[in-house]
Amino acid sequence: DIVVDDNPLKQSRRSPGSGVIIQDPICLSEIDQPIQFVVGAWNFASEIKGHIARIRPGKNGDQFLQYFPEVINSGH
Repeated sequence: DIVVDDNPLKQSRRSPGSGVIIQDPICLSEIDQPIQFVVGAWNFASEIKGHIARIRPGKNGDQFLQYFPEVINSGH
């Protein structure tokens, strides 16, 4: 599991509750298989999807799961 954030002040720190190290989103470009993303910042979901699409061009099969304001499971 990976937690990513654009904010450099959060990177290299641990995610509360899980202890997972927060990484720069650029690390996603190195993963070849499809990724299931859980979007926590629901109000920025479209911007987050666009940003990931720019980081992972040509990587098909990524899925996005959003829990709020309603459950949405969408492809890339």
